Amino acid sequence: MDASAAPLRQLATPEERLSRTGTAPDGGLRGLPRPLHAAAQVGLLSAVASAILRPTYRSGRPLLTNRHELPVLLNRRGLLGSAVEIGVRAGEYSATILERWNGRLLISVDPWAEAPAGDYLDIANVDSATHEQLHAVARSRLARFGDRSEVWRMTGDDAAERISPRSLDFVYLDARHDRSSVEHDLATWLPRVRPGGVLAGHDYLDGDFPPHGDFGVRSAVDGYFAGAGLRVHATLADRPWVSWFVLIP
Repeated sequence: MDASAAPLRQLATPEERLSRTGTAPDGGLRGLPRPLHAAAQVGLLSAVASAILRPTYRSGRPLLTNRHELPVLLNRRGLLGSAVEIGVRAGEYSATILERWNGRLLISVDPWAEAPAGDYLDIANVDSATHEQLHAVARSRLARFGDRSEVWRMTGDDAAERISPRSLDFVYLDARHDRSSVEHDLATWLPRVRPGGVLAGHDYLDGDFPPHGDFGVRSAVDGYFAGAGLRVHATLADRPWVSWFVLIP
């Protein structure tokens, strides 16, 4: 951590604070051979299994164990230009993308701003002081990637206005998780992805899961892309925090 950054008080990740009354649906396992389906259900798909599945990454139905394989998918498909993550928090996944992806530039977008509690119920909606700490940690964490990383402190809407249509190889949505917000983000960012690119996101599930929040990601994503006639793929072995992704024709 940068010595000039204020120390971040201990913040449990959603994975560490998992306490849910439900689980992610099994829809992401559609089409998977039965032995791998069973392995995914009990978390046995390891790095070895990821390597076995990588030959599918250039196909129309790629099989990914978890979201850490998305940067590898981009490499395999020759998507090495510019990418955006919306919803950065402390920068962990931005760092993962940059470590595993051979692309030119990742823009990490987050306003790091508190929303009124009644407006947005989510474990990520923390107070302003915590947002300041998270912003400092994210900048420090991503500094080692030099000019391959840019951190934009602004809303997703403001960031989208600065980006040309059909110019991005990859967009990863991990901002608000309520259905209306996800639908808005899909409509905002899909036009920024070039043909052949990938639009993806985190937390592909629906339901009220205290203390994490009210999620409507799955219904928003499925409904949006059903209307466009595009297949939604999902990661196989990172339940309940499944990631979804769509190959843009």
